[in-house]
Amino acid sequence: MPAWVPRRAASTASAAVGAIFLLPLIAALAHPGLVLPFKLGAAALVVTSALAPRPGLYALALLLPFSASMERWFGGMPGAAGVTDALLLAFLAGASWRLAWPRDVRPSHLAAPALVLLAAVLTSTIVEIRLLQRVTPGVPLLPELWRYLTSEYWTTAREFPVLHQAVRWTCWLVLAVYVEGIVAATDSRARDVSVWVLAGMAGAALTVTSVVGFVLGSEAPAAVAMDVIVRGRVSVLQPDVNAAGSYFALFLLPAVVLGIRRGARWLPAVAVPIVGFAFLAARSRAAFAAVVCVSCVAALAHLRRVTPIAAGPSRAVRTALILTVVAVVGGGGLFLVTSRSNVGPGAAVEFRIETTRIAVEAMRRYPAFGVGLGDYVRSTRRFITEDFPSMRVHAPNGENAHNNFLQIAVELGVPALVVFLWLVGPVIVTGIRGTPGTVPSPELEGMACGLAAFLASALLGHPLLIPQVGVAFFAALGMTAGLLPRRPPSERTRLVALLAAAGYVASLVWRLT
Repeated sequence: MPAWVPRRAASTASAAVGAIFLLPLIAALAHPGLVLPFKLGAAALVVTSALAPRPGLYALALLLPFSASMERWFGGMPGAAGVTDALLLAFLAGASWRLAWPRDVRPSHLAAPALVLLAAVLTSTIVEIRLLQRVTPGVPLLPELWRYLTSEYWTTAREFPVLHQAVRWTCWLVLAVYVEGIVAATDSRARDVSVWVLAGMAGAALTVTSVVGFVLGSEAPAAVAMDVIVRGRVSVLQPDVNAAGSYFALFLLPAVVLGIRRGARWLPAVAVPIVGFAFLAARSRAAFAAVVCVSCVAALAHLRRVTPIAAGPSRAVRTALILTVVAVVGGGGLFLVTSRSNVGPGAAVEFRIETTRIAVEAMRRYPAFGVGLGDYVRSTRRFITEDFPSMRVHAPNGENAHNNFLQIAVELGVPALVVFLWLVGPVIVTGIRGTPGTVPSPELEGMACGLAAFLASALLGHPLLIPQVGVAFFAALGMTAGLLPRRPPSERTRLVALLAAAGYVASLVWRLT
C-alpha cells in the first residue's frame, strides 16, 4: 500500500469528523436561550484546539470538573451534562481540523477496536431511530431529528435520549484516539500527566471547599463535622456518589505512583491528600476496594520486575502475607468507614445479584446486538417479577445494571462487550506489567492503575452513565495509550477491525426489516 494512502484516509476522516462535531456547536451559537459566556467559551475552545490541540486538551481537562458549577455561576447553561458535551465537542471539532493534516500517521493502539465499537454504537442508534419511526409513522422522523439538532438539542435533552447517547459514545471514542495521538506526538508526557493530576485536584478542591463551607456555615460546626465524617456521602461534581469514587480513582492512583516512584514532589504531595479526601468523601465501597486490589496487583508486578527469580519462594510467601494483611485491613477499614453511611452490605449484595440476573436474562434473549443503546431500563423492567423482591421494592420501574460491563453487553450485545475489553484490556495490562525487557514509566504505570481501578469499580456500578465521568475515563484511556511504546498494529488486526465494522454495517439489512 502506498505511504500516502493511510495519511490521506486519516486526513479525510478527521476533517469529516470535525465538520460533524461543529454542527451542534453552530446550533448552540445560534440558540437564543443560551448565555453569551457559554457560546464564547465553546468558540474559544474550538479555536484553541484548532491552533494547538495539546493546550486545547489541557483546557478540556481543567474545565471539565467545573461543568456542574457553571450553571450556578452564570445561569442559562444547559446543565452539567450539556456543558460537558459542549466542552468535548468544542475540543474535538477544533482538534479534528488541526489533526487532519498530520506530519505523519502514527500507529494507534486504540483505533482498531474504537472503529468496531463505533460501528456497534452507530448501527444500534440507526435501529433505535427506525423503531421510533415505526411508533410515530405519521411524523417524518429525519426532518424532526434535524429540527431537534438545530434548535432544542441543548435545552430539551429528554426528547431524543438515544441521539445524546450516540453523540457521547462517538465523542468518547474519537477523544481516546485523538488524545493518544497528541500525547504520543511529543516528549512532554510527564507534563501531560501532571496536568491530568492537577485537573483531578481542581475537581477534588470543589468537594473540599463545599464540605468545609457547609460545616463552617452550620450552627454547630463540630457536631456537623462529626456527622459528615461518620455518615456523610459527598459528591459535588456528579449526581452519583459511586461514580464520583470511580472518577477520583482516575486521578488518585497516578498521583500516588508519581509520589512513590518520582519522590515526594510537590504535585503528588499536595494532590494525594486533596484528591484522597474527595475520593473518601464519596464512600464508594466498590471504588475503595478497587483501589486496594489494583494497588496490590501493581505492587506484585513491581516486585516481580525488580526481584531476581533466584530470590525464590521465601520472598513470594512474605509478599503474599503482606498483601493478605493489606486486603484484610483494607476490608475492615472499608466496613467501618461505610457501616453507617451506606446501605447494609447484605442488602447491597442482594440488589446487585438481582440486577445481574436480570442483565444475564436480557443478554440471553438479545446476545448479538443487544436491546439498543440507552434502552436498558425500558427493555428490562418487564423481567422484574416476584422472584426479584429487592428490585420490586427499590426499583419497580426498572434500574440500570449496576455493572458497566453488563450494561454494555445488554445494550449493544456481547460482541460489543468483547470489543470494549479489546479496547481497554491491552492498554491496562501493558501499562502495569510493562513490555518484555522494559519497566513502565511512573506516568504510564500510574495512569494504567487509575484505569484499572475505575474498571474494577465498574463491576459494581455504572460510572460511564455520567457524561463527565465518561469524558474523564476515555481521556485517561487515550493518555495511557499515548504513553505506551509505539507498536504498529498488525495487518491481521486491521483486517479483523475492518471486517467487524463492515459486519455491523451489513447487519442493518436484516435489523431494519
